[in-house]
Amino acid sequence: MRIRILLIIVFTFLFGKVNFAAHLMGGEITWQALGGDNYQFTLVIYRDCNGLDIIDPTLNLRVWRHDAVSSITCNYISQTDLSPTCTAVFGGPAEIDCGIGSGGGSGPGAVEKFVYQSGPITLTGTPPADGWAFTFDSFSRNIDLDNISDPYAYGLTLSSIMYALDGD
Repeated sequence: MRIRILLIIVFTFLFGKVNFAAHLMGGEITWQALGGDNYQFTLVIYRDCNGLDIIDPTLNLRVWRHDAVSSITCNYISQTDLSPTCTAVFGGPAEIDCGIGSGGGSGPGAVEKFVYQSGPITLTGTPPADGWAFTFDSFSRNIDLDNISDPYAYGLTLSSIMYALDGD
């Protein structure tokens, strides 16, 4: 039995087609000061509609160099098709859009924006000299990048840093 499992693994590795999740194009991490030590964080993610769909009801930001807070949960708010709109030309290609679900995009340029937002978060204290860092990580980088060799072999990390203001 062990030999059979080992052979399956070896043949899958050598001859099997490997599927990579490939859809994230980038994003942004921002925050709004609500007063006092309270903040609301927004995570925006851009996806290639020709790849996997984003179906997560919540996503987490990791917090670095803060004594009490290590993660922030952001809830799904909205999604918007950002694909370019154009006037149809007789005999020309169809208009680009995201369609529905995984691989629903109608071609290169079909892009969708997802917005996630936290509730009020209390961050007491003053950021250190190198700031408090907020990151979002995913394994799902867009494979259509041409400035990185084998982009599907690398993850994607979004980062934003909060520094102390002068006088704080």
